Amino acid sequence: MSEYCTIQEVIRITHTTPEKMGINDEENPTEFENTLTQWIRYASALIDDYTENPLTAEDIANETTKKIVYEDVASRIVANRCALSEAYKNYSVVQIDDWDNGKLPSDIFNNNLKDLLKKYKVDKEVETASNIGMYVVTGEDLWK
Repeated sequence: MSEYCTIQEVIRITHTTPEKMGINDEENPTEFENTLTQWIRYASALIDDYTENPLTAEDIANETTKKIVYEDVASRIVANRCALSEAYKNYSVVQIDDWDNGKLPSDIFNNNLKDLLKKYKVDKEVETASNIGMYVVTGEDLWK
């Protein structure tokens, strides 16, 4: 499976930093990159699972529109995940047993992103019988 975007593309969209994500870069210098890499792999898997049409070597070599759309959608999925991470980090429950998240985003792979991928989604055909048998009872050869 290919990774459909890069850490740099995600940072360019989100302007996120290890500090914003609550990661102490001095204690664990690779945690930020490892986290984003894992989220990129997750986003790429979501795209492959949704479209059932992963990028091919030809798509990558020729910089096809499909490749560009997949990169954009993957980076936006990861950006949504970064925003969700930030929201969870900053959200505090005001009352005991109040688990209402209010306006926290919960859909990182929303319908807007799916609409961008519809063109590349493989439609599953409904399996139907290709041959319909027809038999006729004529009674021929019954009394011989």
